[in-house]
Amino acid sequence: MNIFSRYIFSSSLFFISILGLVLFSHSFAASFPDVPSSSKYYNAVEALAGAKIIKGYEDGTFRPDQKVNRVEALKMILQSAGISSQTVSSSDFSDVLSDQWFAPFVATAKAKGIVSGDGKTGKFLPAREVIKAEFLKMALLAFNHDVSKHNARINIANDVSNNAWYKSFMSYSRALLIISPDVNNNLYPEKKLTRGECVEIIYQLIILQKGGNVQKYLKLTESELLSVLLSLSKDDIKKARAQVDSATFYSSLALKESPETGIVKAANETALAMQDLISAYEFGLKKDYEALRDYANKAKEKAGIAYSYSSSTQPIGKKIKQYADILLRQAQ
Repeated sequence: MNIFSRYIFSSSLFFISILGLVLFSHSFAASFPDVPSSSKYYNAVEALAGAKIIKGYEDGTFRPDQKVNRVEALKMILQSAGISSQTVSSSDFSDVLSDQWFAPFVATAKAKGIVSGDGKTGKFLPAREVIKAEFLKMALLAFNHDVSKHNARINIANDVSNNAWYKSFMSYSRALLIISPDVNNNLYPEKKLTRGECVEIIYQLIILQKGGNVQKYLKLTESELLSVLLSLSKDDIKKARAQVDSATFYSSLALKESPETGIVKAANETALAMQDLISAYEFGLKKDYEALRDYANKAKEKAGIAYSYSSSTQPIGKKIKQYADILLRQAQ
């Protein structure tokens, strides 16, 4: 019987808040009455509104739950990525006429390889509501992300087949926590996105862009640590070991890039603490309780050090200490 599962799933919120780089600033007053500070889209909407990337409607609202069509999505992406639309003689799509307001955006995106049209008809289908997989593809290409290393990944999520055209985009986005699966490991690639959801994805991409390699490595560290918790809940210690070693690797790269930054040092200590926790678990399986106690206590100590560097590691630090105490009780 797994000794961690009932603790890991005691909360529906798995996000490990170790990303502390402040890349945007805005006032505390909400820019839109329908996106108050309590909204899950508040930070993203305020950041992009402050940067003049998005704006509301004439009535002053933002309408975060309104669906977005493919042209609106493309315009939002190009402007966020700083890509200027240029006058092009043709977009090569039969359903995009040169005198339509969105023609320059589509033509520019086609010329840059950001869009390629519908696989069956070859049309752009500007009025169709954009789905998550399409939006991620356009956004990642516009922001110059290379997803090729994710082509060979398999079993990305329960609802992402290994031969799906969007697999690499979904895999890359999940690895960098641009998107996250639900508790049933579904990513919903064909979900029609709302304005709030689109802005949230763009916000994450801008954070990565402004944070550079450090932010990327921190996100990868966070993603792997989250995966460790899920693997432990399934008693898959082999997978948890591989994931925690990967988390330690990425956090060490971040530390190399920015050795004096508190959040980076905290992320590295958190990964090391989780690594010791896995070791304690492994020694417990071997009934080597002396080694178990040694590594469990090391895990708690490193979690405390991480907190001293940045209080944002408190959620994952508390879980590490909680799990270490569970193991210590098993060793009594």
